[in-house]
Amino acid sequence: MIRKILSVVLLLTLSLSITSFALDFRSADNITIAKGTVINDNLFVAGKTVIVSGLINGNLFTCGSNVIVDGRVTGTIFASGGDLYLSGQAKNIVAGGGKINVDGIISQDLLVGGGQVYLGKGSRVGRDAALGCGETTLAGTIGRTLSIGSGKLTLLPSTIVKGRFNYSAQTANISDQAKIAGKINVIAQPEVAKTPAQSLAGFSSAFKIISFLAILLLGILIIIFMPNQVEMITAKMTNQCWKSLGWGILALLVIPLAVILLMVTLIGFPLGAMLLFSYSVLIYVAAIFVSLVIGKWVLAKIGKANFSLIWALLIGLVVLKILAMIPILGGIAGFLMFLWAFGAVISTRHQTYLAAREARVL
Repeated sequence: MIRKILSVVLLLTLSLSITSFALDFRSADNITIAKGTVINDNLFVAGKTVIVSGLINGNLFTCGSNVIVDGRVTGTIFASGGDLYLSGQAKNIVAGGGKINVDGIISQDLLVGGGQVYLGKGSRVGRDAALGCGETTLAGTIGRTLSIGSGKLTLLPSTIVKGRFNYSAQTANISDQAKIAGKINVIAQPEVAKTPAQSLAGFSSAFKIISFLAILLLGILIIIFMPNQVEMITAKMTNQCWKSLGWGILALLVIPLAVILLMVTLIGFPLGAMLLFSYSVLIYVAAIFVSLVIGKWVLAKIGKANFSLIWALLIGLVVLKILAMIPILGGIAGFLMFLWAFGAVISTRHQTYLAAREARVL
């Protein structure tokens, strides 16, 4: 299931319109792009409550506690948050959140991961839909293949699937009136899980999708708010590859040892806890810098080196996900690239500290 989902992500990436690589960034507690508003750019909107009712001639990146998109997006919608209501028009939708309601028109593909997902009667997906959810309810139309991994699955009478239907669910309630033109492939219908590990298995696809969207969002924020750090770390990775790898190996061994030594003493426990937290954060963000370097390399090879770093990040993340699917070699390559980026991040902290002291920030 996850391989199919990642394949869809790759197809979405390759099919994105790249006529404009700028980014209009807006952030506030409550943001509204009113009906009649036209934005000829890629738009990033973040806030507690986000409402997009206008026309976006580009791609839309949005996150918030409550997100409503009922306007038109000529490119792809990337949405994450608590409650998402997507009832407008878009080329593709990639969404992850707690509760997701899709009731709009998607001309190409739909990729969703969430706790509760509902595709309304008015929803129309032109090509393929891939869903990884805790609870899934469908009432709309899918133009080609529908693939679902869900704990609880319901297909209402109005559901139309014009191609194949692949699903895995603990419980499935498929209406006899639902119209499925292609072959139905039941991957699994497991019994109710008896152990915590088994109970989490049904949500693995949704978790991976949400994780992808989360690290993409974090990377975008780092690019926007910390551009000098991005330039410093990626330059270190490119110009001092072997030194960065060496620093990564050293840090991976020494920092955990230092944390243990500090935490076994009462006085050093708070410092050890802080160091452990910082260590964990740096491990997580290392994938962002690997993705940026890979994406920049890909864009340079196709003669698009001046394109936005956000697109380099997206391309690089997809490449890493595909690489991770290669048995053994993919894991080894991924670990080495992690050490490469981790070392660059660690070795540039002293430079950042000195610059902050010089600027009288510290």
